[in-house]
Amino acid sequence: LALGNTTQQVASVNGASGSVIQLNGGRLVIGAGTNSATFAGAFSGSGTIEIAGTLRLVGNSSFAPGLTLTNNGTLDIMTWNGSLPAGFDNQGTILDRSLITLGQGQVSGNDFRVNIQAYSGHVYQLQCRDSLTTGSWQNVGGPVSGNDTATFLVHPGGMGATQRFYRLSVSP
Repeated sequence: LALGNTTQQVASVNGASGSVIQLNGGRLVIGAGTNSATFAGAFSGSGTIEIAGTLRLVGNSSFAPGLTLTNNGTLDIMTWNGSLPAGFDNQGTILDRSLITLGQGQVSGNDFRVNIQAYSGHVYQLQCRDSLTTGSWQNVGGPVSGNDTATFLVHPGGMGATQRFYRLSVSP
């Protein structure tokens, strides 16, 4: 997508790693209301990007130095490795890594249960291991798709070890 001194409003813009949106002085308005976009590519050139729905940045998505970014919707950067452009204007909601947390663990019989807030557009996987310094993390149960509600993740028989450590993997 290449813009030049025009305004383009799109309901959704999805781009894989390696894709490029060239603004060339234009204005790009992404989404409206419940529309969402997932983008892993690069925004280049100069101009303005306005988020009116939900923009989920993932991987190594990037912004050129000459771009202005305004969030009037939801900017989801939970699994993003980048940094926001200088002068970022946030008038909406930001979903970032600080929201990825495990609630207080609970015991139910011999099972371990933990509560998480599961956000739409993400998949959550509970993982465990018996030592913090050795061994690999093992998936517990299946992946759970987020739906913007509190969700319990369960490790059946998880209380059978002397000690056990848990973490949460989130994608995309």
